[in-house]
Amino acid sequence: MKINTLHFLVHPGFSLAIEEKVRRSRIPRELTQRERENEMELLANYREKIDGLNESDVLVIFSPSEKRTYLRDFREGKEWTTTERYARDKLGDRCIVLTNPDFLRSSKKSDSLNRLWNILERRGFDFPEDTPCEVWGTSLPTCVIDTADEIFRQFKLKEYPVIPVKATNYGNLTQQEIEELEKRLRMHHPNVKLVNRL
Repeated sequence: MKINTLHFLVHPGFSLAIEEKVRRSRIPRELTQRERENEMELLANYREKIDGLNESDVLVIFSPSEKRTYLRDFREGKEWTTTERYARDKLGDRCIVLTNPDFLRSSKKSDSLNRLWNILERRGFDFPEDTPCEVWGTSLPTCVIDTADEIFRQFKLKEYPVIPVKATNYGNLTQQEIEELEKRLRMHHPNVKLVNRL
């Protein structure tokens, strides 16, 4: 099947996952009520975006869970895995979940996108370099843009991925604020494309 648009959801529920990680290391850190509300609102936005995907769209989720804890986190139903479960139930084989990718952890050698490429091929997805891509999730000025840069470079895409701002943790910006943010980001990421939508 030819992919209409390849979507990347980066670190859904990131704050919740970090809170859990800190709690396990016995350092006191609880999310404030407002932080938790913001995170839950963002997870709801992701589900709305997933509901709007075309039947030829494919979604790749980069979980905030690390490889060694992912299965346990998913089995235990940790809050940040609810979006992953929702996407898998809704999209079936058109949803691919990978753990936190190497290139977002400053690894010198990254094979995360090679694994993704192999999964796409095994599932019979046609992914030519002119396939449109969207990258959304947490956090826009770091992991979302780093993911967009990496897939643009490694997959040799013809067009830089679009970043729909309302599906990121910067979702409440005005059009003018988005244009100003894009201008600042382009100093270090010259190809960045922000759009004011979900």
